[in-house]
Amino acid sequence: MDATDSGSTHSRNHELPPDPKIIWNQILAFNESANEIGREVICISLLEFLSKAESAEILLHFALSEKNTHAYLQALADYIVESHHKFVFDSINKMDEIVQSLSADESFHKPEILRLKDYFKELKNVLKEHFILEETVIFPYVRFLASTYRNKVTMPETSFRSISNTWRKMVADDLSIKDDLKKIQELCDRIKRKMTPEILKLSKELQEFEDDLLIHMYLEDRILGPFTREIESRILKN
Repeated sequence: MDATDSGSTHSRNHELPPDPKIIWNQILAFNESANEIGREVICISLLEFLSKAESAEILLHFALSEKNTHAYLQALADYIVESHHKFVFDSINKMDEIVQSLSADESFHKPEILRLKDYFKELKNVLKEHFILEETVIFPYVRFLASTYRNKVTMPETSFRSISNTWRKMVADDLSIKDDLKKIQELCDRIKRKMTPEILKLSKELQEFEDDLLIHMYLEDRILGPFTREIESRILKN
């Protein structure tokens, strides 16, 4: 290893950990204003943040150590719905329109375009079921926990419903979504042999879509799930 490598390694080892307060404040601010610029700023911050080691643990520990822990729990659920759910469906509809226009182009290999349309249809159906599950079961329960914790209400264990099976269903959905995205990406790579404005637009939309889903899954699997279980445990111990 030369001096340059040694110095860069030393720098990385002593890099300051990311500040979780910045991320949480951005989420809280977004929920108050719900503007598109704010959404993009948070997405950039989150993509950078989640690339750091133990980033989920840092975010979770900060929220759990604050006096208004309940506010962070509810804010996270609200943010996922208001920001990512809307973006994901808007994005997939845009990509679907592009694929429809490609299907009318005689220069493209029809079987590939037809498979692409089928993959988008399958992905859209999985995401629709996934979001309905979140918005009708998961997030109402999260808000119930946040309210109960805020009001310091003592409740018996029978007052809570286990959502472990629901979380497992969400994880299974995530795997299915990743599989569909892989198929779409592989097909797009083959189609990109003929570069057109529509193909370039589709590639750009797909990358933004994947980035957003990465954040979505990260927030749910690494933060919201453990956060919910910890708050439930704290309430039952009161």
